Amino acid sequence: MGAKKKKQQVGFAYFMGIAYSLCSKIDSLVSFMIDDKKMCADNPVPNGTGVFIAKTGLESEQYPSGNPYSAVCCYNGEQVIPDAYLTSKTGVPIAYRNTAYLVFNGFIGDNVRSAPNYSVVAKRVKLGMLKNPAHEDINGSANPAAVLKYIFVKMLGLSEDALDAQSFDICGETLFNEPLGISFVMSEAKEAKDWIEEILRTIDGALALDKSTGKIKMRLLRGDYNADSLALIDESKASGVKFVRKGWESCYSTLVVKFTDADKHEENSITFANPATREILGYDKNFKTSFMMIRDIFSLSGVLNRLVKKMCYPWASLKFSVSINDYPNLMVGDVYKFSNEKLGIYNMPIRIMGLGGDKEESGKIEVEATEDMYSLQIDKQVTQIGADKMQSDDNYDLFEDDIIIGAMKAPAELDELRGVYPLCAYPDGLAERAYCQDGSTGEKAVLDNSAVATLLDDIAVGESVDLTTTFKIEQISKLWAVKATRAGWQRLKMSVAIDDEVMGYEFRKDLGGGKWQIGGLIRGIAGTPIGAHKKGAKVWFAPVDLNEVQTLSCVSLNPTLRFVLSNSRGQIEKTLKIELNDDNYKPYAPSNLQAVRSGDTVSLKWRNRIKLGGANYRNIDTIPAGADEGRIDGYVVIEWSDESGAKTATSTGDSITLNAPRDTKFSIYAIGEHGLAYPSDKISIVA
Repeated sequence: MGAKKKKQQVGFAYFMGIAYSLCSKIDSLVSFMIDDKKMCADNPVPNGTGVFIAKTGLESEQYPSGNPYSAVCCYNGEQVIPDAYLTSKTGVPIAYRNTAYLVFNGFIGDNVRSAPNYSVVAKRVKLGMLKNPAHEDINGSANPAAVLKYIFVKMLGLSEDALDAQSFDICGETLFNEPLGISFVMSEAKEAKDWIEEILRTIDGALALDKSTGKIKMRLLRGDYNADSLALIDESKASGVKFVRKGWESCYSTLVVKFTDADKHEENSITFANPATREILGYDKNFKTSFMMIRDIFSLSGVLNRLVKKMCYPWASLKFSVSINDYPNLMVGDVYKFSNEKLGIYNMPIRIMGLGGDKEESGKIEVEATEDMYSLQIDKQVTQIGADKMQSDDNYDLFEDDIIIGAMKAPAELDELRGVYPLCAYPDGLAERAYCQDGSTGEKAVLDNSAVATLLDDIAVGESVDLTTTFKIEQISKLWAVKATRAGWQRLKMSVAIDDEVMGYEFRKDLGGGKWQIGGLIRGIAGTPIGAHKKGAKVWFAPVDLNEVQTLSCVSLNPTLRFVLSNSRGQIEKTLKIELNDDNYKPYAPSNLQAVRSGDTVSLKWRNRIKLGGANYRNIDTIPAGADEGRIDGYVVIEWSDESGAKTATSTGDSITLNAPRDTKFSIYAIGEHGLAYPSDKISIVA
């Protein structure tokens, strides 16, 4: 007889018992996962309490376990009966109250060192906060009105009597009918205030104090009203009116919105385009945001509709004061008609967005309002760009020949010692991401889509403020007529770059046939040189306020710039070699040099100038007027010659007295923070 075969141990299969806490309560268990991979049937415990079969461990490929599945008990947080398994193992009847949890005695893997990474998807929408319980479940998501009320009552401990319950019920019904539900996990270290703000942002809602009842009222910002029935605020009621309308250049033609994909439990995004805004701008301008509380496209549709109204239309904003006696119960979210004859406004619907502290002593309330964009009709202007649209519409392609790039030296007044303004325009096509990168350092700057044109006239050197000179251009990007207010012109809200000079301008006038006239010039902005410009030069219009244009720092004096633009169709890269210098290290030369002689004594006077990172930018919002007068970062060197040879003197002030023969030429220059290696230009006078 042969010898008996010995048993051979090939590994270990591990089992464990565990109570796995989830949260306070759940309505149902949607899925059980290991490493984000589903390990059970769909919706295994629809009522929140029950037993389901799930794969609870990871098997060895060579010697797999015979039974990797376990029976898992799920409790919804309302249980009072002890769990049988926990009781049998501990000898104590254990039932965790007000806690939803899982219990299993199951396989966890072959030859493992730790438990797998378990996770679940659970649902809780039944909060008991709305009069109609059916309204609390919106296609598997929670009703935002119920969630807000829950946060106030359960998390903040506010009495329900402090809330206007009817307003929450009305808003809950509206959100149920739209439908607009939200899904999220309160696992982040956020305060209740942050959750409330995010919910209100998502649903376009507001909270207001009703002074007549002293209760907090929930409001939804919608256009569901009859404009003819609105109460009127006009000159007889409003004082100190400040009215500002956004320019089209501050609007967006394409919106890219991220949300949570309910089926995949992961981030997804959708792109919407407004062809009407794109036609006016002449180029695509992208706005990116996220609504991660939203888990399906149905809830997202209404949010996007309102977002388009807010981001794609140049609505107006207002500030004014009204009497408390006239409007004793004014609330955030209220809609009124607004008229002002001097402003040329008649019966414009406005939405109250903010109220300042009541000035009880003066009997007035400070009001912040906007033109009510929620009542705007969009209809067919908005189109969703899905995968099929991106594949078939050439308007969303990127073609290398259509991308125009450029760069100009960044001025020292914007705190850039060695750097560039990267310039880029793509008049046709859609770039969802665009940046410029220094090829040697890898540093990047985000690119905005600039409007670009061709200069049709030569421009001569002129005065820094030139209200008489105009020049003509021919558009490459589509342009539109603009005219700045006097205040906007002084604050350089509109600017243009030609060669190495930046100018502010007051108006852009349509001459027809794609030709335009530019005038009302402020030249040499930010210390850029006022120079002559030849016909045919590129004319670049800043897509944003010049304060917001990004500069790109460079290390090399001759860097290669990489311009990278991409969308869902692909990516295009173009390069540009440029040459820089170290002029930005030099201080400004003194100015206003004067000389007074008395015999052999000469008194020299001058004006010192410094760089303030904004002073010569002429932006009165950034640097007070005159802040740079008489100041100096280093010292001034004075040079002259007499019969004995070359002479030098220095001064840290703005004057000096010297002895020198008649008809002596004096030259002065400044030495700044970067030392003798970078002297300023010289200025001279003969005395």
